[in-house]
Amino acid sequence: MKIFLIGFPGSGKTYLGKETALLLKVPFFDTDGMIEIDTGESIVSLFKTKGEDLFRKKEAKTLREFSKKRNSVIAVGGGLPCFHENMKWMNENGLTVYLEASAAFLFHRLMKEKKTRPLIAQLSDIELMIYITETLSTRKIFYEQSQLTVQAENYSPVKLFAAVQKKLKQAQSR
Repeated sequence: MKIFLIGFPGSGKTYLGKETALLLKVPFFDTDGMIEIDTGESIVSLFKTKGEDLFRKKEAKTLREFSKKRNSVIAVGGGLPCFHENMKWMNENGLTVYLEASAAFLFHRLMKEKKTRPLIAQLSDIELMIYITETLSTRKIFYEQSQLTVQAENYSPVKLFAAVQKKLKQAQSR
């Protein structure tokens, strides 16, 4: 089973994904990392040199490569579910898990990581909070199409593992 972790940047997709994959004994993938390896460019550089449209097409192509893979945990970019019917594709090809987090939680997480996230590095505190609030508001309609929603603010890999196992057992019993 493919497990797609969905949520806003800072919600813990990579950390929880890596740890949950270890517990499930399956490989972990990060779509942004895969795109960077494939293109030899950072996500920020791709946005600047090629534009968002090309980047979003690359995301969709990378995502569909998982049709060839079996069991794995995949952390997807925060915007990936919102384009090219990616959310529909993930729901049809695996278990989608939304790591839901409040704007305040995301703000505190992203503030600590600002230097490592070039897209927000230049934003003031107020600009960052506005960015999070507005972007989360537009993406939530896609995120909420997930088959499983968990509260990222108090989730651990063990809790995520248990929630995923429970959801998979429910799906198998149908």
